[in-house]
Amino acid sequence: MKPPQSFEGYHRTWHVLGPYKYAEPHDGALWFDRRCFRSENELLAELAALGTGRVPAVGELAPGMTVQSFVPGESLYRRRPRGTPVPYLYRRQIMSRFRHLASLRPSDVASERSCEAEARPADGDTTGFLRALLSYAHRETYLARLPEYGTLFERLGITGAAVDRRSWLHREAGRLTPRPFCLLHGDLHRENLIVDRWRRLWTIDWELAMVGDPLYDLATHLYLMDYPDRQRKPVITAWRKAVTAELPGADAGLSEDLPRYLDYKRVQSVYTDVVRQSHRRLTPHTATVVLGVLRRAADLLGVDESDLPTRRQITAAYAEHARSRAAARTAAETAATGTAVTGTAATTAEQPAVVGGPSSAGAPGYVR
Repeated sequence: MKPPQSFEGYHRTWHVLGPYKYAEPHDGALWFDRRCFRSENELLAELAALGTGRVPAVGELAPGMTVQSFVPGESLYRRRPRGTPVPYLYRRQIMSRFRHLASLRPSDVASERSCEAEARPADGDTTGFLRALLSYAHRETYLARLPEYGTLFERLGITGAAVDRRSWLHREAGRLTPRPFCLLHGDLHRENLIVDRWRRLWTIDWELAMVGDPLYDLATHLYLMDYPDRQRKPVITAWRKAVTAELPGADAGLSEDLPRYLDYKRVQSVYTDVVRQSHRRLTPHTATVVLGVLRRAADLLGVDESDLPTRRQITAAYAEHARSRAAARTAAETAATGTAVTGTAATTAEQPAVVGGPSSAGAPGYVR
């Protein structure tokens, strides 16, 4: 038997063995979004039973080893990178996916939930839904990361004020129009859409699925897909037609509320991208990514663009953060083994080098 082929994801490594794939979670994976279902595989099995097409099938390869079917093909991202136009053939299939999701009301989905009560507002409580997202972002993506990233945040001028209870977004959540809830994918972007040999789209990576406001799924999709300006309005119009056919009222207050959810995604990307860039090789592209997300969210952060850090200051902040992490790891290893680590070897692995050329990793504003 051939050894499995492996693919790296943000949170896990996928091993492909013939027609199956199984996941190996990453230790210490960085999570920036709440996971609301106990098991992705359990949800996928239920989706199949509910007639959801073109999602991975679930089975048991061996006792206690649940696997997903491997979908041969390539991601839409490889064919149409972020920011490029998406052909109508694919947009039509994406809208079909949204329409099917809209047909799955909260009472239709029985898979076990793992999120706390705060993350389960009553059907139609859009205010509670957005405030739960903000609460999670403040608690888990900001406060929980202060011990490790607090100095980096400070040097970049980042606080938690944009997502706390006194924030503008928290107040705006109180103005959301009630809408009926349905099942959301939560992460529907180009890398989670697989194009098969017949140019059919398959939807993978249901880890961030939840029950909630359908307009949030549209906002996340628009933000991550980064459609060209000329396609945004047709996509919104098509979404409206597709979703309301199954869920009347799903588009209520769209013109006022969609910008509010997009504002949330802009703020969330600040915490997400700043932390993620610290785990990548430091290049000139690092400053480009970080400065980009800071600029896009400057108004929500309460910062004037002229007061944002320069590229040089961003690079210096990341270099210092890398040195601090290396020193902390060396100290922990010394304490654990009782043996001092000397010389430059203690910091070489942890300290990224500043090298020329752009990196393809970490597109600005990318949240997952």
